[in-house]
Amino acid sequence: VEADALRLRWSDHDQNAAPVEYDSHWLRKFAYSTPVIEDETAARQARFAMAPRDLSKGDLQQLPQVTLERISSGDEGVFEWMSKMNESGFCMVRNCGTEDGTVERVANLIGPVSHTIYGDTFDVKATPKPINIAYTDSALEPHMDLAYFESPPGVQMLHCIRFDSGVRGGDSTLIDGHAVAEEFQQRHPEAFRTLSQIPATFQKDHMDRAHPIKMFYQRPHITTNYLDQVTAVYWSPPFEGPLRVKEEFVEPYYKAYNAFRAMLLSDEMWDKYGCVFRLAPGDLLVFNNRRMLHGRNAFTSEAGTRHLQGCYLDVDTYLNKYRVLADRYDPQAADACLAAPGESRFGTSSHR
Repeated sequence: VEADALRLRWSDHDQNAAPVEYDSHWLRKFAYSTPVIEDETAARQARFAMAPRDLSKGDLQQLPQVTLERISSGDEGVFEWMSKMNESGFCMVRNCGTEDGTVERVANLIGPVSHTIYGDTFDVKATPKPINIAYTDSALEPHMDLAYFESPPGVQMLHCIRFDSGVRGGDSTLIDGHAVAEEFQQRHPEAFRTLSQIPATFQKDHMDRAHPIKMFYQRPHITTNYLDQVTAVYWSPPFEGPLRVKEEFVEPYYKAYNAFRAMLLSDEMWDKYGCVFRLAPGDLLVFNNRRMLHGRNAFTSEAGTRHLQGCYLDVDTYLNKYRVLADRYDPQAADACLAAPGESRFGTSSHR
C-alpha cells in the first residue's frame, strides 16, 4: 500500500512486470463490505415528496419546481432540475408560456424526444373520435403511460397550453407509486410477492385508427432488485388485457391486484404520497413515468378548452445526461455510478 493506491504483484505472474495498481477511492467505491453498501444506500435514497394533498385551489410553490429561465440558462440549471426530478420523482417547470412545441424544446435540453405511436409530441384534449382514453373528458385513475412497450419511457412531460376558466374539473393527480408499493410490501408481503412475480398483460389493440396498433407485453406490476427492493411500478388499468398464466395463478393475482388498487386509491396513501392540482397555462409537469402514477379528475369542456401537449424521453437518454452533468457539478453523486440519488427508481439498475 502506497499513498492512495494498492499495488499488487501476483505470484503466478512475471515478477519483473510492473505491479497492478488499484486506486483506493475506486476500491472503496466498489467494495462489498456491509458498511460501504449501507452508506451508498443512504446516499442514493430518493425522497418521497410531502405536500398537502389538495393543491387545486392552493399555492403550487410547495411542489418541486424550477423556472424555464433557470433551466435555459445553462447546464447547471438543467442539473438542478434533473436532481429535483431524481429526488422527488417529479418537478414543475414554471413560466413556460403557451406556444405550441414548447414541450419538445424543453425536453431537448436533456436530449431528443422518443418517437412513439403518438408521434414526437401529442395533444391531450377532448376529441370527437379519440384514439386514447386520455383524449376524452373522462376521469383517469393513476397510471403509467405506454406500459405495453418493451421499454416504456422513463420520463413524461406535459405542458399546459390552455386551461379555460369555464372548464370545471380536470385537476391533475400524481401519486408516488414506489412509496405505495413499499408500504404494500410491508403490510401484504404475500400479495406483494404475487404482483412482483406473476406477469400482467399490457396491451394497445386498436385497429380503427389511421395507423393500426397491436402491441402486447407481459410483465409483473412491480419489479424489484435482488434484495427485494422496489425499482419500478407498472400500473395502467386502461391498457391491461386478459391474464395469460396458468390457472393456479389467476385467483392469487386478482386478489393481490384488488388489494393493491384499494391501497393505491385510499385516502391514507393520497394524504401521504399524492397531490391534486390544477395546471395553469405555462406550467410544464415533468415526472418519472416508472415511479409516479398520474391521472386527472373528469371535466366538462362545453364552456372552454383544456389542452396539454406532451412528449416522452427514454430512460437511457435521461440518465446519461444526468450522469454527465453530475460528473461536472456534483462529483460525489457521479461517484455513486449506478446508485445516484433516485436513479434506481427508474428500474434500470439492481442497486446494492
